[in-house]
Amino acid sequence: MFKHVKLLSKIKLSFLIYLTYIGISIGQDLKNPEKWLTNNVFEITDLEYSQSKIKQFQYLKKAIGNRNVVLLGEQTHGDGSTFEAKELLIKYLHEELGFKILVFESSIYQSYKLWNELEKGVDYKNIIEYGINDRWSNIEQVQPIFSYVQKSLQTNNPLKMVGMDVMFDGSYSKEYLLYDFENFLKETHPKLFKHKNYTFFKYFVNKSIKNKKFLPSKFEHDKFLAILEVYLLEFEKHSANNFHWNSSGFWKQVWKSYKMHSINKWSRLNGTYSRYLFFNRRSKMMAENLEWITRENKKVIVWAATNHNMRNVDSTFLNQMGWSSKTKFMGEYLSNLIGSDKMFHIAFTGHDGSFLDIYNNSVKRLKKPSPKSIESLLYSKEFDYAYFMLNDINNSKSTFFKNPFKASFVFNKEYLVKWNQSIDAVFYIKSMKPAIRIKNK
Repeated sequence: MFKHVKLLSKIKLSFLIYLTYIGISIGQDLKNPEKWLTNNVFEITDLEYSQSKIKQFQYLKKAIGNRNVVLLGEQTHGDGSTFEAKELLIKYLHEELGFKILVFESSIYQSYKLWNELEKGVDYKNIIEYGINDRWSNIEQVQPIFSYVQKSLQTNNPLKMVGMDVMFDGSYSKEYLLYDFENFLKETHPKLFKHKNYTFFKYFVNKSIKNKKFLPSKFEHDKFLAILEVYLLEFEKHSANNFHWNSSGFWKQVWKSYKMHSINKWSRLNGTYSRYLFFNRRSKMMAENLEWITRENKKVIVWAATNHNMRNVDSTFLNQMGWSSKTKFMGEYLSNLIGSDKMFHIAFTGHDGSFLDIYNNSVKRLKKPSPKSIESLLYSKEFDYAYFMLNDINNSKSTFFKNPFKASFVFNKEYLVKWNQSIDAVFYIKSMKPAIRIKNK
C-alpha cells in the first residue's frame, strides 16, 4: 500500500515552535506546514524499481496526465543519487506509462549511430562512450540504464535511446560522420555528391572536426554555410516521416545541428563570442531536435540538466546567477514548438551529502540548506526519498507555490525563485551520493 505522509503532529513541539519563529513562507499553503506536508508530499521507500512501488507514483501519474514529454533534470552532472532516481523513473515511465524514447543531452549524430549499432547487437559496453557524453557513459550509476535499454531490444517494448545536442566532438564524428554521409549521398542524392562544391564541403568539415583551433576565413565560413543550406533544402523535400538513422529527415537535423555548432565554434575563435547568444543558439537547436524526435513517437523522456529543461524562467533567477537577461533555455524554445501543456519537468534536489564536480574531478559537499529552504522543511520529516508537485497540474486556478522560495534545484546552489513557473515536480533525496567514474576506461 502507498505509504502516505504522516501528520506533522508527530514532529517534536520544539520544531513547530522553531518553524513559527523563522516564519517559513514557501507559497501560501506553507504558512501551514502541516497541511502542506500532509497533502502534497509523497514518500518513496527506496530507489529500486519493482511492481510494488507502482502505487507510490499514482499522484505523479495523475499529474503527468496526457503530457508526452517528461524532462528529467539534474542539479549538476555529478549527482550520483539523482542518476539512480532517474533510473527508477525511466523504468516506471517506460513500463507503466508507455514512454518509448529516451533522449540524452548528447550529440544527435553520435547517439543515433550508437543506437544503430545497438540494434545490430553490439554490446553497449564496447561503444557507449562513442555515442553518449562521458559525463554519463563513464559513470557507474548510469550503467544500469544502458543495460536496461539494451535488454529492452530483446522484448516487444524496446526503449529507444538517442540524443539531441549539437556537439560533434567524439570519435564517432571524427571517424564516421563524413563516411556515413557520403554513403547516404551516393545512394540517395548522387548529384550532390558529384557536385564540385562537395569537395570544399568535405574539406571544411574534416578540418573543423579534427582541429579544435581551425579558424576559416569569413569567406570560407560563408561559403560552407551556403553549400550547407543547399543540402538542407534538398533534404527537406524528402524528410517527411523520416525519423530513422540515415534518412533524409535524420541528416537534415544533423546538418542543422552542425550549422549551429559551426557558428558557435567560429564565434569563439574569431573574437565575436557572446555567452548568451552561444547558449541560446545551442538551446534553440536542441529544442528543434527534440521536437523532431517527438514526431516519431510522442512519448519521450529527456535526460538533461535542470536549467536546460526550464521554461518561463523567472528573471530574478538569471540575475542571481549573473547571466544575461536575454538568456533562453531549451525548455523555453521547446514549449514554443510543442506547447507547455505537452511538457512535464521533474527537478531533483538533496539535503546533504556530496556530488562530483566534473570540471575538476573532485567530490564536493552540499552546502547546508538555509532554514527557509524547501530542503530544510522536507528534512524535518526524515524522508529518505519523496516527491511533490510545484503546482496543481489539473487545476489551473491553483495558487500553490506561486511565491518565490529557496531551493537548490540548479547547480546545487540555493536560489530564491518562482520555481513553479519552470518546474512541475521535484524528486527529493535526503542524502546525495556523488557520481562515480568507472576506473580504467
